[in-house]
Amino acid sequence: FGILPISVETGRFRGIPVSERLCPICKDVVEDELHFIFSCPLYNNIRSFYLQDNQDSTDVGSRLVNIFQQPRKLGKFLTTAFAVRTKYLYRQD
Repeated sequence: FGILPISVETGRFRGIPVSERLCPICKDVVEDELHFIFSCPLYNNIRSFYLQDNQDSTDVGSRLVNIFQQPRKLGKFLTTAFAVRTKYLYRQD
């Protein structure tokens, strides 16, 4: 990991303590790669569409192995999720 423009990474360059690099959607959990890929509710529909066969296991290690064996699906999930994230974060109210 370490290449996604999520709070755990961008906060590093701004000197923000890890515990304060919160998900801008959830606001109460650190936005790291695991949260982004597996937990953040903003991406539930995208996750179930692209990663549906990876939702059954509760073991994060098994889920990571499975997801990295499907690079096209992971790539499509990441591309779509970041488009949704950008639209959500920079929407004009």
